Amino acid sequence: MKYPHAMNFQALKRGIYEEVQKGNMEIVHADADSITVLDFTKSGDDPKEFTFTNPKTIDVRWLRRHIWIHPSISILLDDIASTLMEMDPNTFITMRHLVILPRLENLQDYIQNMIPTKQVSSLLNTAPLKCRNKNQPIGQLWNHANCAIVYLDNVKKVAAETVHENLGAWKSFHMCTWETIFHELRHLMMDCNPFLPEQDYPVHLASEEAVEAFCEEEYERIFGY
Repeated sequence: MKYPHAMNFQALKRGIYEEVQKGNMEIVHADADSITVLDFTKSGDDPKEFTFTNPKTIDVRWLRRHIWIHPSISILLDDIASTLMEMDPNTFITMRHLVILPRLENLQDYIQNMIPTKQVSSLLNTAPLKCRNKNQPIGQLWNHANCAIVYLDNVKKVAAETVHENLGAWKSFHMCTWETIFHELRHLMMDCNPFLPEQDYPVHLASEEAVEAFCEEEYERIFGY
């Protein structure tokens, strides 16, 4: 898969400043390679605070700082970060964190450890809620926090129920885990970057069907099976 070029960060900043002039955004902090804004165009009483990062500065070290794995999970951070480097760098421009949890109940641990105190109240109002039926999600986009979340216990259950004959149990779990990561990160890029160029990322690519097709293609491209 051939990806579009990394977004031009100077052009992106110009777009942000135009929104500031319109009163749609307010700049909280800016430096050479990132700019944090309050976005007043989102629904609800609280503006959305998030950061745009220059995609050309996103490397393995940056990714390691933006992946949060629950302490009870034995996954190598470096393996996750190095694999994500194979993706389109525009994926991560507005990402706060990729969050890997056992279950939704553990989201509170992430919030306590990683969310600034002044943002906790507003973000709690938008945090994912537990489904009332038995079909619990394997991943979710926490839009207001710009977090892609993976629930590994649910991934294990789904993988065990849908073992692929040609892969076996472990490879089925591997595929289900990574396709979930790719799926939620794709939603994050398509839904959480208002300056994503439509000529490169047309709106229809944000549909659930298109995102599902993307994650399957991405898994095959990176892992070869």
